[in-house]
Amino acid sequence: MKHVLNKLFQQVFVITTGLPNERYTHFYNYLRDQNINFDIRVAVDKNFFETRYDGTHEINRSEQSLSSQYASIFYECYYTNVDSFVVIEDDNVFCQDFEDQFNIFFNNVPSDWDVLHLGDYLLDQNIKKEKINDYVDKIYIKYTTNCMIFRNKENFIKIAECAIRSKYQIDFVLNSLYNNKEINCYAPNRSLTNQLSYRVGVDSENKFKSLIR
Repeated sequence: MKHVLNKLFQQVFVITTGLPNERYTHFYNYLRDQNINFDIRVAVDKNFFETRYDGTHEINRSEQSLSSQYASIFYECYYTNVDSFVVIEDDNVFCQDFEDQFNIFFNNVPSDWDVLHLGDYLLDQNIKKEKINDYVDKIYIKYTTNCMIFRNKENFIKIAECAIRSKYQIDFVLNSLYNNKEINCYAPNRSLTNQLSYRVGVDSENKFKSLIR
């Protein structure tokens, strides 16, 4: 039986960061167990980049690597006429009743959506959002990108070029587009996905050390 993400969207991509390793083995087996059909995309090695600064904020090489892979997927989908796709990062995990909860959320999303932001972000004070209904929030600021859904081919080049030009990582790029009302992003008002990565100094209970920070 097809997974809900394969039923509703044309393609599912998984971004990972290198040759087969523990992370690769984990997500490959996990997503197969979830009956998700996916294409793997390996991000450019961080050593191809140099650390950048904007005067106050450091954009490290791993962040640039992730943004470049997102840009590559946007270009690929634009030129191959894929109008809707999912990007899952290799540390993503779904809630137990994901399919049921996603269907409830998706059936209540306004028809003008461009991005669905399923990634969980626990620091709620850093989220800027507007309640749409009992299941959906409109997003203006939200971080993490562990599970994202995109549609509307006309937006793909815009997002890709913003990602390439920007000094910031992909979630900052998307937030700027949400805030400027160039694209519409919605998110569920409950957690449908989470991350298995931890950041040093923040927590250490999850499975993998973050490759971004």
